[in-house]
Amino acid sequence: MMTAAVIRARPLLLTFLMGLMLSLSACVTLMAPFDETTNRLATDLQRKISTHFEALDGASAPECLHPAHVAFYDDARVDISALSVRTQAFQMNAETIQQTVDLKEAVDTLEQLHRLASNAGRCMSSEELSPLRRAFDSHLGAIIRLEIAKKRGAS
Repeated sequence: MMTAAVIRARPLLLTFLMGLMLSLSACVTLMAPFDETTNRLATDLQRKISTHFEALDGASAPECLHPAHVAFYDDARVDISALSVRTQAFQMNAETIQQTVDLKEAVDTLEQLHRLASNAGRCMSSEELSPLRRAFDSHLGAIIRLEIAKKRGAS
């Protein structure tokens, strides 16, 4: 037999449970949405950097030396700046923003290594370029993978 207190508590309990279920079923976004422009900028930059590595690999002096590639480094930094500005335009995009910071640092490091080799009067070897190429593929691949994951999460 139910007591009067239990009977009165039932509608309150049902209301609470329904509210809980509704709040749990609501879509919670913890990350910025997919951005086609970010995805395109990262993909285009990956292609540009891969082209740069191909140009360096196997080239001979003076084509392989840093002065012949200053325009590439300037262009890459401009592209990264555009990517950075784009990623900062979205709230909850800290991971992608950090990835663009890391990417800029990687380009700066690559340029420093390129200068050092050029100052020594030599081209960068395939053995030097290979791990650098993989690192850039990893950096840009992470940005692209995250954007794709955002797209999948939205569908």
